Amino acid sequence: MAWTDKVLDAWPTVVVTSTTYTEAATPEGTVYEVTAQASLGELQSEDIEVQILYGAVDLDDELRDPVCVPMIFAGDGDQPGWRRYTFELDFDQAGNFGFTVRIVPFHRDLASYTQLGKVAWAPTSSTLPA
Repeated sequence: MAWTDKVLDAWPTVVVTSTTYTEAATPEGTVYEVTAQASLGELQSEDIEVQILYGAVDLDDELRDPVCVPMIFAGDGDQPGWRRYTFELDFDQAGNFGFTVRIVPFHRDLASYTQLGKVAWAPTSSTLPA
């Protein structure tokens, strides 16, 4: 498949360039707006999926049983060629929480993102203030 060759050739240039969050108080609690920026090299946004993994963290700030969901494409990033993705987090219980971001190949004909064996992880995870 030509798409597979394109993704495999371009994958070394796929990078999560930054992750940030802002917090806002709402009547229901605190909401965190997470933003990730990605450099996709020769790939397009439709060739990949940017995913956020989030949940409770243990005493070592490691995610325990994270939830994984796609982030929302929000347009161009801060630098030429970068793309911006967002996701809004809110938690229905107290505790210590965190998140990380990854990029995986995406195509409707793939059985799973693991089929190509490619993942680009954010360089760091973030722990949210309790």
